[in-house]
Amino acid sequence: MFDSLAKKPKREVVRLPDEITYEILVRLPIDSLLKCRAVCKWWNSLIKSSTFILTHLKSTLLIQSNNNKNNKKDDLLLLHVQRKKEGPSGGEFFMLDCDDINDEYTKRRVIPTSDIKAISPIYEGREINVDQQDFYPVGTCNGLIGLVCHDMEKRISIPIIWNPCVRKFLVLPSPSFSPYEVAFSLYELGYDSHNNDIKLVQIVVPKFQDDQTPCTFQVFSLLRGSWKDLNAPADFKPFINDLRAVEISGALHWICGKLYTEINESTVIVTFNLSSELFGKMKIPEALKKDSTKKSCYQLRYRESFALLSQSSRTENYLTDLWVMKEYGVAESWTKLLTIHMPDSLGHLRIYFRNSGQVVIGTFWQGVQSLDPKSKQVKNIVDDRLIMPFMHPFFESLVLLDRSDAFSY
Repeated sequence: MFDSLAKKPKREVVRLPDEITYEILVRLPIDSLLKCRAVCKWWNSLIKSSTFILTHLKSTLLIQSNNNKNNKKDDLLLLHVQRKKEGPSGGEFFMLDCDDINDEYTKRRVIPTSDIKAISPIYEGREINVDQQDFYPVGTCNGLIGLVCHDMEKRISIPIIWNPCVRKFLVLPSPSFSPYEVAFSLYELGYDSHNNDIKLVQIVVPKFQDDQTPCTFQVFSLLRGSWKDLNAPADFKPFINDLRAVEISGALHWICGKLYTEINESTVIVTFNLSSELFGKMKIPEALKKDSTKKSCYQLRYRESFALLSQSSRTENYLTDLWVMKEYGVAESWTKLLTIHMPDSLGHLRIYFRNSGQVVIGTFWQGVQSLDPKSKQVKNIVDDRLIMPFMHPFFESLVLLDRSDAFSY
């Protein structure tokens, strides 16, 4: 019996060519890739290499773009919420994913509170204890979340770039302008695809807002590793009720005007090209300038296009028009696609248009809802009374995994 076993031929382990292994790995989701790092040293070294991370990122961005163009799978939505009962120190991050079978958003994963508390920045040689009320999210980009932490002792703000999927974060140098010395400051996170660079923008709005006092504009580049001062246009005065920029075609966009809040003849869209770091301008629809009842304006991304929501101030049902720039940069291509009855004023909502045409609406007090503009049917996605300060499209990535200067936890 032992002789027969000894003569049994050994099975050979078939090893795929490295090129095929690479093509298989680069198509895997992030959770699977992180597990694959434990298979062997070569896979671990490959997955955390800068070349692999960039290739995987480009593949993900291409899939996203094709989904938007072909009305396929929607983005993940990242939410940072506070429950009314928890008070100002409560809050959590979680993701909403669209179910392929039911075509509805469901709560997919909560980022543990322990992860948030683990982000205690090391700044100027000392650790700063960060409680949840001491920071706020400012944007997402390529799987990264931009956070700003407040050091109450030194009265400065500390920017953080965080990838919760790979459990790493970078602490950036504090910008030269303190938010305590100005009316308010804004931060935006964006991707310079030409240089494969993540950039964080800080905008400082002075205390005395008038036509002669311009905003201060700074940009931090991960490649440069430093802040750079830029001269913003004199009419760069972002609307106070719409402080989030929109990234389209490699540029950030803000609605700006002399009155800071209302549409008038001076209202323009100011753009900031993330590669060239130059400013530009685009026109809003002429119909909005001529219609005196359309006071509020909200910018957003509609699939692969830049879009605006305008809301009448003279109706009780929050009648809102969706305007889409079908050809980027061409003012004549502005088209009014539809009119929606929103549940509240635009300044109190966070809005995302799905590829199906449905609208995901985050409210300050009524949770997250899905609205069908045609049937006017409303469904609750997160049926909870939430304070909704942040809702943003998101996807998972390996960015920062190769950074030796990033903190791990």
